[in-house]
Amino acid sequence: MSFLGQYEHNLDAKDRLTVPSRFRAALADGVVLAKGLDPSVWVFAPGGYENFTKQFLGETNPLGKRGRMLRRHFHGGAFDDSLDSAGRIRLPKKLI
Repeated sequence: MSFLGQYEHNLDAKDRLTVPSRFRAALADGVVLAKGLDPSVWVFAPGGYENFTKQFLGETNPLGKRGRMLRRHFHGGAFDDSLDSAGRIRLPKKLI
């Protein structure tokens, strides 16, 4: 599943972001928030994050400099979460 479109959002006082209702069902089993390449946060369903890492990181040598750097960026900047009853996710301070 691709999350298409652009949405303007604000974080509440507890650093929570409301997920647009059209995406909530796809994220019902959880969400992975990852540090993007630009100053951004990428949102994945758990299976989507696994596919992403297999496709883009799986081909790099995990012991090589580039492979280590990419893994550190994506895995070190990724966090598991789940939607609360109001359809919100909390962004960790590291991603804000």
